Formats: sequence, C-alpha cells, structure tokens
Amino acid sequence: MIKELLRFGVSMRDIKHLPEAVRSSVRSGIVLFNLTRVVEELIFNSLDARATKVSVAVGVGTHYIKVVDNG
Repeated sequence: MIKELLRFGVSMRDIKHLPEAVRSSVRSGIVLFNLTRVVEELIFNSLDARATKVSVAVGVGTHYIKVVDNG
C-alpha cells in the first residue's frame, strides 16, 4: 500500500492520522456491524428451524446476545 501511494506522488509527510474521535467511531461501526451480523445469523437459524416466534435480547453492559425461539 505504501509503495502504491509513493508511486502516485504521495509522501509519508502527506499522510495524516485520523483524530481519535473518528477512529473510535469507525471501530464502533465495525463492532456494531459484526453484532448485527451475529443477530441476523441467529435469527435465520431460528427461521430455518421453522420457528414462529423469535425473541432477541442484547445485554450491552454484560456483552451477551440471546435468541430464543420455538423452532
């Protein structure tokens, strides 16, 4: 990647670090995206098991995801 940037005339002094607030929000977005993918997969598993009722609980402070179904 660095070699490609240098090839296009970008020097190391041109590359700036993102502010912490931006880095933090990007990390949060990645975590949130991954969390939604996990929940989505668990719900699809419930539907594949022919569940007609699906309940999802997410514990933010305790870091857990619980999916209960009748399938």
